[in-house]
Amino acid sequence: MRRGGGMVMVKNVSRWRLIVGGVLAVVMLLGLATPALAAVTDVFYGIRDNGWIDSYDPVAGTTTPLIDVVPPVLDTSTSGPNGLGYCELTNRLYYTEYPDANGDGKANIYFTDLDDSTPSVTYAGQLPGLISDADIYNGVYFYIHHGTDDFYAVTFNADGTVATVSSKIDLSGNVHGWTFDGDVAIWEGVLYGWGRCTAHGRYEFFSANLDGSGLTIMDNTLLTDVGSVALQLAFASDGTLYGHNYGTGRTYKVSWDAAGNVTATFLRVSTFKYTDTASGSTGSDLGYSLTGSKWYDRDKDRVWDDDEPGIEGWKVYLYEGEPNIADPGAIDWVQAGDTLTIADGSYSFNELEPGLYKVVEGDPSGCWMQTFPTTGWYEREIVDSGFEGLDFGNVCEGMSTGGFTIGYWSNKNGAAALAAYNIGEDDVNAWQTFLDEYNLVDKVGEDYDPSIDGAFRTWLLKADATNMSYMLSVQLAATLLNIEVKGTDYIGYGVLLNGDWKSIDALIDEANAFLLEHPVTLADDPARDQAEVYKNLFDALNNNAQVLIPYDPCPVPTW
Repeated sequence: MRRGGGMVMVKNVSRWRLIVGGVLAVVMLLGLATPALAAVTDVFYGIRDNGWIDSYDPVAGTTTPLIDVVPPVLDTSTSGPNGLGYCELTNRLYYTEYPDANGDGKANIYFTDLDDSTPSVTYAGQLPGLISDADIYNGVYFYIHHGTDDFYAVTFNADGTVATVSSKIDLSGNVHGWTFDGDVAIWEGVLYGWGRCTAHGRYEFFSANLDGSGLTIMDNTLLTDVGSVALQLAFASDGTLYGHNYGTGRTYKVSWDAAGNVTATFLRVSTFKYTDTASGSTGSDLGYSLTGSKWYDRDKDRVWDDDEPGIEGWKVYLYEGEPNIADPGAIDWVQAGDTLTIADGSYSFNELEPGLYKVVEGDPSGCWMQTFPTTGWYEREIVDSGFEGLDFGNVCEGMSTGGFTIGYWSNKNGAAALAAYNIGEDDVNAWQTFLDEYNLVDKVGEDYDPSIDGAFRTWLLKADATNMSYMLSVQLAATLLNIEVKGTDYIGYGVLLNGDWKSIDALIDEANAFLLEHPVTLADDPARDQAEVYKNLFDALNNNAQVLIPYDPCPVPTW
């Protein structure tokens, strides 16, 4: 079984097998008609110096314009767009501005999603170096920095933006220093390049593994037609390597033998000249995918709401089911891989063969608890398609602290704290004025006036639930004094109220508004139950017995 990591969200590969080597051709500009899906096998992609990206069949000689990427962003005053790569997993084309737009040695990279009904140009991020050569394999964008032998790998987030950039290796210790008016292309995990060697003063055809090992320089010195010119390289879905010369538009079929002898067969002159080309397929056996996301279920309703973020850095495990030899009816689960969720909370296991799989999130610890799914994991059997939406919901919780009860505020310690507060505020009625701003009521629902001497202790201790709004008032008053006088900090924390997450500030405001509308809630009052809900929440806060949920996720466990 082949294993995939969690860097790029992928789509069901059974769908993509229908279009590998074909192209979803959408024409945006110039009033051109939108063609149907091209059922060709020898297609590759080319980007012209004026910014149009085409799919091109060098055998049939047919060209299908896809999108003009210049008007929104790219400058074609010099060499034009470059760094073209096609991602089979997401049906996106990536391309760079060349040379670097700001002269800072960094290349802006953009992409177009060919699944969009009106494809557009989207900024993906910045990459180090000058990029005129690139190809994409299994969702990873590979390129060699122009004028060096520095080999880079770039992964993307689910939204198409740059996720990570890593320098894989210096392929030859900069011995060759290839300048890429040539190109690179990838087939079945092997990089092939055509670059001008600075050391030897000629174009070289070479290959290397994607980990940077196995560099092999092949012999193209006998190619009188192309041995001294730049070629843009691209594989078609049948594994044929094509070379295209931007200067002349001549297109060749490139092949080589086991001894490294290179042959180039001229096919035709293309209608357009391409500053860079991209493989229509890279020979990847894409297999199937299991994908999902991890989200912060703040309100614990087991539904991913719009205001709830994904959780980055959570480990997800993949297990493969194998028959138990001793007990044919049982399944042995063998760990087959693991990955971490990326910035948007998504994860994926790619390149999976048909079989039985289980996806399990890393065990929540400490304050974390799982809310979804109810089983705690997903068990799926891959037959002829993968699965998406294997999501996990989690929330972190903690017990409230810093509360003081109505008993505290009615005794001498509470009285001393109130007196000290007034002194600190330089106002003999500071705490009384503070409480008077709220809609607190007494036993019969009349406004409570905290400024009456000696009445506060009696008001607290005489409270009962005959009028639930009275009981709510004293518990609310204690919470207010905890925050104002004792400095209890609930910022960023909330509680669940009627199924919704409420900050403590919002809870106070809501309860205060309730008291204004319902100063009396006796046994037969329909609003009494809601008054009791508020009362119980403040009572629990004051007794340090209320479960609090932070608005933002807690730090994830260390795996």
